[in-house]
Amino acid sequence: MPSQREAGHRIWTVPNALSIGRVVLFAWFLQELFFVQDRFLAAVALSVAGVTDYLDGLIARRFHQTSELGKFLDPAVDRLMTTGTLVSFMVFGALPVWLGSLILAREVVVSVAALFVASKGIREIEVVFVGKLGTFGFMCALPMILFGSGQGSVEHAFGAVGWIILVPSLALAIISAWMYLPRIRTAMNAK
Repeated sequence: MPSQREAGHRIWTVPNALSIGRVVLFAWFLQELFFVQDRFLAAVALSVAGVTDYLDGLIARRFHQTSELGKFLDPAVDRLMTTGTLVSFMVFGALPVWLGSLILAREVVVSVAALFVASKGIREIEVVFVGKLGTFGFMCALPMILFGSGQGSVEHAFGAVGWIILVPSLALAIISAWMYLPRIRTAMNAK
């Protein structure tokens, strides 16, 4: 078993491969949505990407496959996926621009706060469960909303369930952003 130091410098780990795989899935999502115009396969690509996002963190922790590259790569791919998906949904017309912009604004605030904290030399702020729950809700809701933007009754049913999940997920995401403020202050004072 590699030492903690050696483990941190590994590049080829299963979680890192899953993060790179998410970029490939995002490209597949874009191809299906805009070039092939198959909402179902685009939604499948997003769903699989969501599962890999969950799996890479689980595998990294459970099998001690965390790495310095992974600590950078996973959140970078998450931001790419989130931003790219929201912009794609707004361009495609599956999400109102005002709502997509609101979700994007939350992502920008959290990303800027993370960069600020990192610039101060603080390695990590403990993740808030409410935020994880909101993110999980987005991962479930967005593919359903995309598939549900079609004409059939099955599509409409998926879309309705997606919207029912999206609204509380957005509320949880906004609440979690506010919950990070005292954690950031505490981390800054402890440094």
